[in-house]
Amino acid sequence: MADMNQVMESGERPSELNVDRLSTLPWDVLNRIYGKLTIVDAVRTSVLAQDWRYRWLAQSGFTFDSQEIARRLNKDELSWDIVASAVNKFLRHNTSSIKSFSLKTHCSEHYPDMYQWIQYLSEQDVELLAICELCNSYFKMPSYLFSFVKLKSLSLTTCAVRIPTTFEKFYWLAELVLKDVSICDADLARLICSSPLLQNLWLWNIHGLKCLIIHGPRLTKLVIDSGFEDLFIGAAPGLVAVTIVAALRDPEDRVFINWHAVIRCLSGLVSLQTLVLSGDLIKIESAKAPKLSAKFIRGNWGRFCFPKLETITVTCPADISMGCAVNFIDFVISQSPNLMFLTIKKAGILDRISAPLSTSSNGSGRFVHML
Repeated sequence: MADMNQVMESGERPSELNVDRLSTLPWDVLNRIYGKLTIVDAVRTSVLAQDWRYRWLAQSGFTFDSQEIARRLNKDELSWDIVASAVNKFLRHNTSSIKSFSLKTHCSEHYPDMYQWIQYLSEQDVELLAICELCNSYFKMPSYLFSFVKLKSLSLTTCAVRIPTTFEKFYWLAELVLKDVSICDADLARLICSSPLLQNLWLWNIHGLKCLIIHGPRLTKLVIDSGFEDLFIGAAPGLVAVTIVAALRDPEDRVFINWHAVIRCLSGLVSLQTLVLSGDLIKIESAKAPKLSAKFIRGNWGRFCFPKLETITVTCPADISMGCAVNFIDFVISQSPNLMFLTIKKAGILDRISAPLSTSSNGSGRFVHML
Protein backbone atom coordinates (compact mmCIF):
# COMPACT_ATOMS: atom_id res chain seq x y z
CA MET A 1 0.00 0.00 0.00
CA ALA A 2 2.86 2.32 0.79
CA ASP A 3 4.37 1.66 -2.65
CA MET A 4 1.03 2.48 -4.28
CA ASN A 5 0.87 5.75 -2.34
CA GLN A 6 4.34 6.67 -3.59
CA VAL A 7 3.25 5.95 -7.15
CA MET A 8 0.14 8.07 -6.80
CA GLU A 9 2.15 10.92 -5.27
CA SER A 10 4.61 10.81 -8.17
CA GLY A 11 1.75 11.29 -10.63
CA GLU A 12 2.58 8.14 -12.60
CA ARG A 13 0.03 5.52 -13.48
CA PRO A 14 0.76 1.91 -12.42
CA SER A 15 0.63 0.78 -16.06
CA GLU A 16 3.46 3.21 -16.94
CA LEU A 17 5.93 1.70 -14.48
CA ASN A 18 6.64 -1.32 -16.69
CA VAL A 19 7.22 0.69 -19.87
CA ASP A 20 10.77 0.32 -21.23
CA ARG A 21 11.30 3.90 -22.33
CA LEU A 22 15.01 3.33 -23.04
CA SER A 23 14.32 0.67 -25.66
CA THR A 24 11.84 2.92 -27.42
CA LEU A 25 14.54 5.48 -28.23
CA PRO A 26 15.70 5.62 -31.86
CA TRP A 27 18.82 3.58 -32.54
CA ASP A 28 20.86 6.62 -33.60
CA VAL A 29 20.20 8.16 -30.17
CA LEU A 30 21.13 4.91 -28.40
CA ASN A 31 24.28 4.68 -30.50
CA ARG A 32 25.35 8.12 -29.29
CA ILE A 33 24.77 7.02 -25.72
CA TYR A 34 26.79 3.86 -26.32
CA GLY A 35 29.58 5.96 -27.79
CA LYS A 36 30.08 7.64 -24.42
CA LEU A 37 30.38 4.32 -22.55
CA THR A 38 33.49 2.28 -21.98
CA ILE A 39 33.49 -1.20 -23.45
CA VAL A 40 32.92 -2.64 -19.96
CA ASP A 41 29.83 -0.52 -19.37
CA ALA A 42 28.56 -1.22 -22.89
CA VAL A 43 28.79 -4.98 -22.34
CA ARG A 44 27.01 -4.65 -19.00
CA THR A 45 23.93 -3.29 -20.78
CA SER A 46 23.39 -6.80 -22.21
CA VAL A 47 21.74 -7.83 -18.92
CA LEU A 48 19.08 -5.12 -19.10
CA ALA A 49 16.78 -7.22 -21.26
CA GLN A 50 16.77 -10.05 -23.79
CA ASP A 51 16.71 -7.57 -26.66
CA TRP A 52 19.81 -5.86 -25.26
CA ARG A 53 21.98 -8.97 -25.07
CA TYR A 54 23.94 -8.22 -28.26
CA ARG A 55 23.06 -4.59 -28.74
CA TRP A 56 26.58 -3.47 -27.71
CA LEU A 57 27.84 -5.27 -30.82
CA ALA A 58 25.78 -2.97 -33.04
CA GLN A 59 27.44 0.28 -32.02
CA SER A 60 29.58 2.07 -34.57
CA GLY A 61 32.48 2.80 -32.19
CA PHE A 62 34.85 0.61 -30.19
CA THR A 63 37.02 1.92 -27.34
CA PHE A 64 39.18 -0.45 -25.30
CA ASP A 65 41.72 0.67 -22.66
CA SER A 66 43.29 -2.39 -21.03
CA GLN A 67 44.85 -0.29 -18.26
CA GLU A 68 41.53 1.25 -17.27
CA ILE A 69 39.69 -2.07 -17.43
CA ALA A 70 42.40 -3.80 -15.35
CA ARG A 71 42.11 -1.06 -12.74
CA ARG A 72 38.34 -1.46 -12.56
CA LEU A 73 38.74 -5.21 -12.19
CA ASN A 74 41.41 -4.75 -9.49
CA LYS A 75 44.07 -6.44 -11.62
CA ASP A 76 47.66 -5.42 -12.32
CA GLU A 77 47.38 -6.27 -15.99
CA LEU A 78 44.69 -7.51 -18.33
CA SER A 79 45.42 -10.83 -20.01
CA TRP A 80 45.65 -10.85 -23.79
CA ASP A 81 42.92 -13.49 -23.97
CA ILE A 82 40.44 -10.97 -22.59
CA VAL A 83 41.62 -8.24 -24.99
CA ALA A 84 41.57 -10.52 -28.03
CA SER A 85 38.18 -11.99 -27.11
CA ALA A 86 36.55 -8.57 -26.81
CA VAL A 87 38.03 -7.22 -30.05
CA ASN A 88 37.37 -10.37 -32.08
CA LYS A 89 33.78 -10.60 -30.89
CA PHE A 90 33.12 -6.98 -31.78
CA LEU A 91 34.71 -7.19 -35.23
CA ARG A 92 33.14 -10.53 -36.16
CA HIS A 93 29.62 -9.86 -34.94
CA ASN A 94 29.27 -6.12 -35.44
CA THR A 95 26.06 -5.43 -37.34
CA SER A 96 26.64 -1.78 -38.22
CA SER A 97 29.29 0.21 -40.04
CA ILE A 98 32.35 0.72 -37.81
CA LYS A 99 33.20 4.43 -37.66
CA SER A 100 35.74 4.59 -34.82
CA PHE A 101 38.22 2.18 -33.27
CA SER A 102 40.44 3.03 -30.28
CA LEU A 103 42.72 0.46 -28.68
CA LYS A 104 45.18 0.99 -25.82
CA THR A 105 47.01 -2.20 -24.91
CA HIS A 106 50.26 -4.19 -25.31
CA CYS A 107 50.33 -4.25 -29.11
CA SER A 108 53.86 -5.27 -30.10
CA GLU A 109 53.77 -8.45 -28.02
CA HIS A 110 50.78 -9.69 -30.02
CA TYR A 111 51.36 -8.16 -33.43
CA PRO A 112 49.74 -11.02 -35.48
CA ASP A 113 46.33 -10.24 -33.97
CA MET A 114 46.93 -6.50 -34.29
CA TYR A 115 47.85 -6.82 -37.97
CA GLN A 116 44.69 -8.83 -38.70
CA TRP A 117 42.50 -6.26 -36.95
CA ILE A 118 44.07 -3.30 -38.74
CA GLN A 119 43.77 -5.09 -42.07
CA TYR A 120 40.09 -5.78 -41.43
CA LEU A 121 39.44 -2.20 -40.31
CA SER A 122 41.16 -0.83 -43.42
CA GLU A 123 38.41 -2.48 -45.46
CA GLN A 124 35.66 -0.75 -43.44
CA ASP A 125 34.51 2.87 -43.41
CA VAL A 126 36.53 3.76 -40.30
CA GLU A 127 36.81 7.51 -39.72
CA LEU A 128 38.67 7.54 -36.39
CA LEU A 129 41.59 5.25 -35.56
CA ALA A 130 43.64 5.42 -32.34
CA ILE A 131 46.36 2.89 -31.47
CA CYS A 132 48.33 3.24 -28.23
CA GLU A 133 51.17 0.86 -27.32
CA LEU A 134 51.68 0.41 -23.56
CA CYS A 135 55.09 -1.29 -23.81
CA ASN A 136 58.39 0.56 -24.06
CA SER A 137 59.14 -0.92 -27.47
CA TYR A 138 57.61 0.57 -30.61
CA PHE A 139 54.69 -1.19 -32.26
CA LYS A 140 55.48 -1.38 -35.97
CA MET A 141 52.41 -0.21 -37.84
CA PRO A 142 51.58 -2.43 -40.83
CA SER A 143 51.23 -1.00 -44.31
CA TYR A 144 47.46 -1.61 -44.05
CA LEU A 145 47.33 1.69 -42.15
CA PHE A 146 47.72 3.55 -45.42
CA SER A 147 44.80 1.71 -47.03
CA PHE A 148 42.13 3.51 -44.97
CA VAL A 149 40.00 5.48 -47.40
CA LYS A 150 37.70 7.57 -45.19
CA LEU A 151 39.99 8.19 -42.22
CA LYS A 152 39.39 11.61 -40.62
CA SER A 153 41.31 11.28 -37.36
CA LEU A 154 44.49 9.29 -36.72
CA SER A 155 46.22 8.99 -33.32
CA LEU A 156 49.33 6.84 -32.79
CA THR A 157 51.27 6.44 -29.54
CA THR A 158 54.59 4.56 -29.19
CA CYS A 159 54.46 3.31 -32.76
CA ALA A 160 56.96 3.02 -35.60
CA VAL A 161 55.69 4.27 -38.95
CA ARG A 162 57.12 3.77 -42.40
CA ILE A 163 55.17 4.99 -45.42
CA PRO A 164 55.00 2.52 -48.33
CA THR A 165 55.81 3.71 -51.82
CA THR A 166 52.27 2.88 -52.96
CA PHE A 167 50.68 5.39 -50.56
CA GLU A 168 48.95 8.32 -52.25
CA LYS A 169 46.92 10.47 -49.82
CA PHE A 170 44.68 10.56 -46.79
CA TYR A 171 42.01 12.52 -48.63
CA TRP A 172 39.74 13.11 -45.60
CA LEU A 173 42.21 13.27 -42.69
CA ALA A 174 41.48 16.35 -40.54
CA GLU A 175 43.37 15.48 -37.33
CA LEU A 176 46.77 13.83 -36.88
CA VAL A 177 48.22 13.04 -33.44
CA LEU A 178 51.64 11.40 -33.15
CA LYS A 179 53.13 10.81 -29.68
CA ASP A 180 56.37 8.93 -29.01
CA VAL A 181 56.48 7.87 -32.65
CA SER A 182 59.46 6.74 -34.69
CA ILE A 183 59.30 8.15 -38.22
CA CYS A 184 61.94 9.69 -40.46
CA ASP A 185 61.84 13.35 -41.46
CA ALA A 186 60.95 12.59 -45.08
CA ASP A 187 58.05 10.29 -44.19
CA LEU A 188 56.65 12.77 -41.66
CA ALA A 189 56.79 15.60 -44.19
CA ARG A 190 55.14 13.35 -46.77
CA LEU A 191 52.41 12.28 -44.35
CA ILE A 192 51.53 15.89 -43.54
CA CYS A 193 51.70 17.01 -47.17
CA SER A 194 49.52 14.05 -48.24
CA SER A 195 46.66 15.18 -46.00
CA PRO A 196 45.13 18.14 -47.87
CA LEU A 197 42.26 18.62 -45.36
CA LEU A 198 44.45 18.45 -42.23
CA GLN A 199 43.31 21.00 -39.62
CA ASN A 200 44.80 19.87 -36.29
CA LEU A 201 48.37 18.58 -36.01
CA TRP A 202 49.90 17.27 -32.74
CA LEU A 203 53.53 16.07 -32.72
CA TRP A 204 55.09 14.92 -29.42
CA ASN A 205 58.51 13.33 -28.98
CA ILE A 206 59.10 12.26 -32.57
CA HIS A 207 62.15 9.99 -32.39
CA GLY A 208 65.16 11.18 -34.37
CA LEU A 209 63.44 14.27 -35.76
CA LYS A 210 65.87 16.82 -37.20
CA CYS A 211 64.00 19.13 -39.55
CA LEU A 212 60.26 19.57 -39.17
CA ILE A 213 58.64 20.51 -42.49
CA ILE A 214 54.96 21.42 -42.49
CA HIS A 215 52.71 22.18 -45.46
CA GLY A 216 49.05 22.55 -44.52
CA PRO A 217 46.69 24.73 -46.58
CA ARG A 218 43.80 23.91 -44.17
CA LEU A 219 45.88 23.75 -40.97
CA THR A 220 44.42 25.82 -38.11
CA LYS A 221 46.07 24.40 -34.97
CA LEU A 222 49.65 23.20 -34.46
CA VAL A 223 50.97 21.61 -31.24
CA ILE A 224 54.60 20.46 -31.23
CA ASP A 225 57.43 19.93 -28.78
CA SER A 226 60.95 21.34 -29.08
CA GLY A 227 62.52 18.07 -30.21
CA PHE A 228 63.70 19.44 -33.56
CA GLU A 229 66.70 21.38 -34.78
CA ASP A 230 65.02 23.30 -37.56
CA LEU A 231 61.47 24.21 -38.54
CA PHE A 232 59.94 25.07 -41.88
CA ILE A 233 56.28 25.99 -42.28
CA GLY A 234 55.16 26.36 -45.88
CA ALA A 235 51.67 27.19 -47.08
CA ALA A 236 49.52 27.50 -43.94
CA PRO A 237 47.38 30.61 -44.44
CA GLY A 238 44.75 29.54 -41.89
CA LEU A 239 47.05 28.63 -38.98
CA VAL A 240 45.74 30.63 -36.00
CA ALA A 241 47.14 28.77 -32.95
CA VAL A 242 50.65 27.43 -32.31
CA THR A 243 51.85 25.66 -29.16
CA ILE A 244 55.51 24.70 -28.60
CA VAL A 245 56.36 22.81 -25.40
CA ALA A 246 59.62 21.50 -23.99
CA ALA A 247 60.64 18.11 -25.34
CA LEU A 248 60.79 15.26 -22.81
CA ARG A 249 64.31 14.15 -23.58
CA ASP A 250 67.31 13.04 -21.56
CA PRO A 251 69.88 15.84 -21.04
CA GLU A 252 72.40 14.11 -23.34
CA ASP A 253 69.77 13.84 -26.09
CA ARG A 254 68.66 17.46 -25.91
CA VAL A 255 68.86 19.40 -29.16
CA PHE A 256 69.37 23.12 -29.66
CA ILE A 257 66.72 24.83 -31.71
CA ASN A 258 67.51 27.23 -34.51
CA TRP A 259 65.27 29.96 -33.12
CA HIS A 260 66.15 32.32 -35.96
CA ALA A 261 64.38 29.92 -38.33
CA VAL A 262 61.50 29.47 -35.89
CA ILE A 263 60.91 33.21 -35.63
CA ARG A 264 61.00 33.55 -39.40
CA CYS A 265 58.46 30.72 -39.76
CA LEU A 266 56.09 32.14 -37.16
CA SER A 267 56.30 35.68 -38.50
CA GLY A 268 55.27 34.38 -41.92
CA LEU A 269 51.97 33.14 -40.47
CA VAL A 270 49.81 36.17 -41.15
CA SER A 271 46.75 34.61 -39.44
CA LEU A 272 48.50 33.61 -36.17
CA GLN A 273 46.39 34.71 -33.20
CA THR A 274 47.54 32.55 -30.26
CA LEU A 275 51.09 31.55 -29.31
CA VAL A 276 51.85 29.24 -26.37
CA LEU A 277 55.44 28.52 -25.29
CA SER A 278 56.67 26.49 -22.34
CA GLY A 279 59.83 25.06 -20.85
CA ASP A 280 63.47 25.93 -21.41
CA LEU A 281 62.92 25.84 -25.17
CA ILE A 282 62.68 29.63 -25.10
CA LYS A 283 66.47 29.80 -24.83
CA ILE A 284 67.83 30.84 -28.20
CA GLU A 285 71.35 29.44 -28.06
CA SER A 286 74.07 29.04 -25.40
CA ALA A 287 75.49 31.07 -22.51
CA LYS A 288 76.11 33.90 -24.98
CA ALA A 289 72.44 33.89 -25.93
CA PRO A 290 71.48 37.26 -24.34
CA LYS A 291 74.04 39.12 -26.47
CA LEU A 292 73.29 37.05 -29.56
CA SER A 293 69.53 37.50 -29.23
CA ALA A 294 69.91 41.24 -28.67
CA LYS A 295 72.02 41.42 -31.82
CA PHE A 296 69.40 39.42 -33.69
CA ILE A 297 66.62 41.76 -32.55
CA ARG A 298 68.55 44.86 -33.61
CA GLY A 299 69.49 43.35 -36.95
CA ASN A 300 65.97 42.23 -37.80
CA TRP A 301 63.91 45.05 -36.31
CA GLY A 302 60.92 45.78 -38.56
CA ARG A 303 61.57 42.82 -40.87
CA PHE A 304 59.17 40.50 -39.04
CA CYS A 305 55.65 41.20 -37.87
CA PHE A 306 52.85 39.29 -36.14
CA PRO A 307 49.90 41.43 -37.31
CA LYS A 308 47.05 39.33 -35.83
CA LEU A 309 48.74 37.91 -32.75
CA GLU A 310 46.46 38.65 -29.78
CA THR A 311 47.46 36.17 -27.03
CA ILE A 312 50.82 34.92 -25.77
CA THR A 313 51.16 32.40 -22.95
CA VAL A 314 54.61 31.55 -21.55
CA THR A 315 55.32 28.85 -18.96
CA CYS A 316 58.84 28.87 -17.54
CA PRO A 317 60.32 26.40 -15.01
CA ALA A 318 61.67 28.03 -11.87
CA ASP A 319 65.10 26.43 -12.26
CA ILE A 320 65.65 27.79 -15.77
CA SER A 321 67.60 30.95 -16.43
CA MET A 322 65.25 33.45 -18.06
CA GLY A 323 67.65 36.09 -19.35
CA CYS A 324 67.50 34.94 -22.96
CA ALA A 325 63.85 34.00 -22.72
CA VAL A 326 62.94 37.54 -21.78
CA ASN A 327 64.74 38.84 -24.86
CA PHE A 328 62.75 36.46 -27.02
CA ILE A 329 59.50 37.60 -25.41
CA ASP A 330 60.60 41.19 -25.90
CA PHE A 331 61.06 40.57 -29.59
CA VAL A 332 57.65 38.94 -30.10
CA ILE A 333 55.86 41.65 -28.12
CA SER A 334 57.58 44.47 -29.96
CA GLN A 335 56.55 42.98 -33.32
CA SER A 336 52.90 42.36 -32.34
CA PRO A 337 50.93 45.60 -32.75
CA ASN A 338 47.59 44.03 -31.83
CA LEU A 339 48.74 41.99 -28.83
CA MET A 340 46.09 42.11 -26.08
CA PHE A 341 46.89 39.34 -23.58
CA LEU A 342 50.23 38.19 -22.19
CA THR A 343 50.26 35.41 -19.57
CA ILE A 344 53.50 34.51 -17.83
CA LYS A 345 53.49 31.50 -15.51
CA LYS A 346 56.12 31.65 -12.73
CA ALA A 347 56.68 34.83 -10.76
CA GLY A 348 59.85 36.93 -10.83
CA ILE A 349 59.92 37.45 -14.60
CA LEU A 350 57.87 40.57 -15.13
CA ASP A 351 60.57 42.96 -13.86
CA ARG A 352 62.99 41.54 -16.42
CA ILE A 353 60.78 42.32 -19.42
CA SER A 354 61.82 45.63 -20.93
CA ALA A 355 59.15 45.97 -23.63
CA PRO A 356 56.23 48.23 -22.63
CA LEU A 357 53.20 46.15 -21.66
CA SER A 358 50.72 48.69 -20.33
CA THR A 359 50.13 50.34 -23.70
CA SER A 360 51.16 49.55 -27.23
CA SER A 361 52.52 51.92 -29.86
CA ASN A 362 49.04 52.60 -31.20
CA GLY A 363 47.61 53.22 -27.72
CA SER A 364 45.54 50.06 -27.44
CA GLY A 365 45.39 48.51 -23.98
CA ARG A 366 47.38 45.40 -23.02
CA PHE A 367 46.87 43.03 -20.15
CA VAL A 368 49.48 41.05 -18.27
CA HIS A 369 48.42 38.03 -16.24
CA MET A 370 50.98 36.61 -13.81
CA LEU A 371 50.50 33.07 -12.44
